[in-house]
Amino acid sequence: MTDLTRQLQLALHFHKSGKLNEAGAIYQQLLLEEPANTQLLYMMGTLFLQMRKYKEADSYLLQCLYHDSEHKEALNMLGRCYAGQKMYEEAICCYQRAIEVDPEFAEAYNNWGIALQRQDKHQKAIKRFRMAISKRAGYAEALNNLGLSLMETAQLKAALGYFKEAVQHKPTLVDAHCNLGIMHHDRQEYEKAAEAFVTVLKLDPKHAKSYVYAGNSFKALGIYEKALDCYRAALQLNPQDCNLLNSIGASFQDLDLHDDAIAFYQMALKIDPDHVDVLSSLGSALEEKAEFENAMVVFNKALQSEPDNYRVHLRKAALHYKLNQFKEFWSAYEWRLKDPAYKFINHYTQPVWDGEDIKDKTILIHAEPWISDDLFCAAMIKDVAADCKRCLVTCDPRLEAIYKLSFPEVEVIPLKKEPLEGNALLKDGSVDYRTSLASLGRFYRLEEGHFKNAGPYLKVSPERQAAWKTQLEGGTALKIGICWRSVIKPSYLDFTKRYKSSMTLDTCKDLFALEQTRFIKLQHGDVKEEVDGFIKETGAGLLSFDNMDPNTDFTALAALIQNLDLVISVNSATAYLAHALGKPVLMLVPYFFASHKPVLHDGAPWLCGVHCIRQEKPGDWAGVIKRAVSFVQGIQKSLLPCS
Repeated sequence: MTDLTRQLQLALHFHKSGKLNEAGAIYQQLLLEEPANTQLLYMMGTLFLQMRKYKEADSYLLQCLYHDSEHKEALNMLGRCYAGQKMYEEAICCYQRAIEVDPEFAEAYNNWGIALQRQDKHQKAIKRFRMAISKRAGYAEALNNLGLSLMETAQLKAALGYFKEAVQHKPTLVDAHCNLGIMHHDRQEYEKAAEAFVTVLKLDPKHAKSYVYAGNSFKALGIYEKALDCYRAALQLNPQDCNLLNSIGASFQDLDLHDDAIAFYQMALKIDPDHVDVLSSLGSALEEKAEFENAMVVFNKALQSEPDNYRVHLRKAALHYKLNQFKEFWSAYEWRLKDPAYKFINHYTQPVWDGEDIKDKTILIHAEPWISDDLFCAAMIKDVAADCKRCLVTCDPRLEAIYKLSFPEVEVIPLKKEPLEGNALLKDGSVDYRTSLASLGRFYRLEEGHFKNAGPYLKVSPERQAAWKTQLEGGTALKIGICWRSVIKPSYLDFTKRYKSSMTLDTCKDLFALEQTRFIKLQHGDVKEEVDGFIKETGAGLLSFDNMDPNTDFTALAALIQNLDLVISVNSATAYLAHALGKPVLMLVPYFFASHKPVLHDGAPWLCGVHCIRQEKPGDWAGVIKRAVSFVQGIQKSLLPCS
């Protein structure tokens, strides 16, 4: 073995061990003797790339390619060097050249996919990751990256499968375990999520992100001590990280430990007094403590730093509503239109209606992005239709039949998708103005009295209603629809957490023990396993119509609700639909609930006639159910014939 070989082996040992300075010193010495040695030039380029010294890495890799233009590893590494500098097109050219040299070069396909992924070109990235996997069976990194792009394109089931496959092929791949945990967490599979993050932390005890996620998973499972241990561990790793302090504060806030949350927010603000996200979180915590004046001061301070931060404006809007400051509320609530979910409105060309006289005008009302918003704002359609010459209303296709029956004076246009490229409405010169449905509140809901006495404003087909009546006939028991779980989509108020506004069926078992009651499942989603297990364990009666999906067939759901005596629901679109139909609603809400929908606070006028039962202390669903039982018993007594 020559001295050069021994020295090179020592340098490679240092390099693999992470002793980059020692490895670099040997490479440099050897290059003095052999300046055209492509292996040495390649290793120096790789070393500087690991140190993120892109200029130096670029220099050595180009020298390597000067002496060997078909050095595929150098081409691939040069691509990574360009990608590190966000020069993605140059990076892709390098990967393509490497694949020309070796069409079976799986790593170049994978890196090509990563470059596309970072440009949000996920469909193209998916093709490259699949090519990488076809070239190298069990390529864990490519499987993980494929899962990420599938997740970004809402192919969640497939993504989950690829993350699982990645960790099977490479159990030490930290990123795959972390992504698997995130997916389980988002699917509310908290035990599996916690298990995945614990695995990550065994592999990498300094993975701060996983401490936070593990804490969130333990918190959702009610294992609060473990949750707090995880948060503290994350903080030890990054004691000056404002974003981490904000996340930990938010986690304490989710636990309804508002004083602890505020303490962490204040710690973060000592590091960065103008951190808008922290100020917004602090304002939210103060609002939930009913310190409304202080919350408003904090929100205003946040807006001094970022005047166009729509999330802060929306939190401030909810606070204005709680204070019955309706004019200010509607003004701030218009900032929701800045959310990316509303990007479809940019395709409309008509001027926005700003309160002008419309008695001789045609106005287009476009739907909100979420069906629950449309349901509780739909009462205003009649108001504007009475004031204009012609009214057009777009809607979710699930509401088409209900809208046409409820608002015969308007033209109902179901939307198959957004944005509306090619839709005649975008070019219809006969439309004078357009407005978002919720924006009508600026003109029709400015005083508390404007919210009252609206009465039922949605209707269903008498034939559909009669069909359900036939199926529900028999007996004198009180017919009660029940919805125990809320699904809150990510939106401009992502601090609202699903678990706070949802229960399990087991929590509701005292309701099912009531005599002379007949419960009908209104819950959407795949809950068959939960329902079957509950019935088997308790023997409770819960009537399910599995041929009707409450999430897709709103006409059937509405017709079913019309045949019920009462709807008991957590905060959900089902509750809003029942109210719009004029049915009695018992809404069950958590102790603290910060929501952009201005209906869930004591004395809220929007849902007149809805009876809210709020937790008397955080997490106390049992107490809520106890009072719900008394409420139902009160209804039953009121229906007894006088003696």
